Amino acid sequence: MRIARFGARVPADYEYFTYELAKTKKIRIRAEGKWGELLKGMKDGGQRESKGGDRKSKSDDATLKKPKLSDLGITRDQASKWQQPGPELAFLRRHG
Repeated sequence: MRIARFGARVPADYEYFTYELAKTKKIRIRAEGKWGELLKGMKDGGQRESKGGDRKSKSDDATLKKPKLSDLGITRDQASKWQQPGPELAFLRRHG
């Protein structure tokens, strides 16, 4: 136990929990950034379907169809968030 500001007692477990929480947040942010890079690369390389797509195609062969975000289990909001750097990047710069 240590003494925090204003004389409040803070258990050592709290400090450890705060450290672990920050570590977990870093891992999540890095993973989402990697997903963003992967999704952008797939879209730019034509490996996944972007907006619309060729709906008039006569082919029924599933091997020729490009996966959609829903096929990958990703929502449009997630994909958009992961592909844009935001305040999370500043968090990583501060906390390494």
